[in-house]
Amino acid sequence: MERFKIDFRQKRWLFLLLGVLTVAAIVVATFFTGLISLPTAATVSGSTASSVPKSKSTPPPLNPAGTNSSHCSSVGKLVDSYPIKSGSTKIAELDLYYNSSTGYNCVYTRSVGSAYGKTKFMRVSISVCSETKPGSKCHARSGSQYFAEDAGNFKYYAGPVGVNGRGHCILAYGYVNPSHSIFSTPNASHCG
Repeated sequence: MERFKIDFRQKRWLFLLLGVLTVAAIVVATFFTGLISLPTAATVSGSTASSVPKSKSTPPPLNPAGTNSSHCSSVGKLVDSYPIKSGSTKIAELDLYYNSSTGYNCVYTRSVGSAYGKTKFMRVSISVCSETKPGSKCHARSGSQYFAEDAGNFKYYAGPVGVNGRGHCILAYGYVNPSHSIFSTPNASHCG
């Protein structure tokens, strides 16, 4: 029986392995239930040189592969920009726009610096919260009209995607791989 003893270091690795396997099982189960979709051939093609964004004040044109983006043809005013970093280096930003005449919030994950122009997996998403005032947690409203995302292999940006958040807070999320750099707005924010 002595050879089946597990010391503390072995337990730690065993728990780490168990955690990784649990996360993998959740991702696989979520994919098969349809809550996550892999990028299609259209989204994998990425941005072209003709759709290179000029500046934050003039957002890039609609990504033809983007989802739920038709109402973002006029994104409105830039209200916030959040850095997405790999270590201390800014490689992208999450840009949030609001169109006061339509009530739509639109977001992009936009490459900058050394990541600009290089094909990489990018994701952007936005959700409408039940909350109407900034808070510590966003309780996402149910229904496809309250959530939008775009993901795929892009050179310049993912998005735009948008939701009508009039009267409610939103939660936005940006992701850039291969550095696994993420930024999410601070819980329920940008309410109005």
